[in-house]
Amino acid sequence: MTDEAISRIRAYLEQRTTLSLATSGPSGVWAASVFFASDEHLSLYFVSDPETRHCQDLTSNPDVVVTINQDVKDWAAIQGLQIKGRAGAVEDGSRPAVQELFLTKFPGVRALFDAPKSADEQQVANRLGDSRFYRIVPIWIRFIDNSRGFGFREEVSFGEEKNEA
Repeated sequence: MTDEAISRIRAYLEQRTTLSLATSGPSGVWAASVFFASDEHLSLYFVSDPETRHCQDLTSNPDVVVTINQDVKDWAAIQGLQIKGRAGAVEDGSRPAVQELFLTKFPGVRALFDAPKSADEQQVANRLGDSRFYRIVPIWIRFIDNSRGFGFREEVSFGEEKNEA
């Protein structure tokens, strides 16, 4: 995959806010939609309560798949990412940098986190403070872009060296 394709993937990630995360654990397969931020290495970060099913699944099986796309009505406008990766909790020492990355992408969340204006906003700020950040390290990414031709796709594999969550 070319540097141009990786740049297109980065730009696509910057424009999107929500990913669908598929996990597998003792109770079977599961999917959840979460807000995310990404870094220059194409790692994805989300915040969640460690007690949720998808986070519990990660403790027994860090292998995940992710889709990121937008809703469209015309097949020629379909674009999206399919990602295979490994996920895990962000270490406490890395939390400030990851939280800053996340709050930069979501200024509305930053505003209520920094200065909640109501009891509801304070509750959200408290939950964010009590939640954990998780990182998805991609092993493989496919970018589908029908605007470049029906079924057009670019793929990149990162190999096992990028396999640590």
